[in-house]
Amino acid sequence: MERTIAAGEARGHLNRILDDAENGIATLILRHSKPSAAVVPASELNAFRLFQRLMSEVGETLEVSEDPEIIAAVQEARDEVNRGHIVWH
Repeated sequence: MERTIAAGEARGHLNRILDDAENGIATLILRHSKPSAAVVPASELNAFRLFQRLMSEVGETLEVSEDPEIIAAVQEARDEVNRGHIVWH
C-alpha cells in the first residue's frame, strides 16, 4: 500500500509516516507537486537495492524499464527477498 503527501504536511507528520512504514505502508513525498522522496518499510529496502543492481547490470534505469519480463523478474526477486530466501548485502 502507498500514500502520497505534500512535503509541508510531511514535516508535521513524521511520526505517523514512520508508524505507517513500520506497518507496511509506503509514503511518497511531493515537493511542488512532483515526487521528491519516499519513506518505505525497511523490509523493502533490500528488494529496492536488488532492483537497482539488476537495472544497472542490464543498462537501464528505474525510470525507463517498462519491459514486462523485467518487471516480472524483479517482482519475483522481491518476493524471494521478502520471504528471506535471498539476502543482499
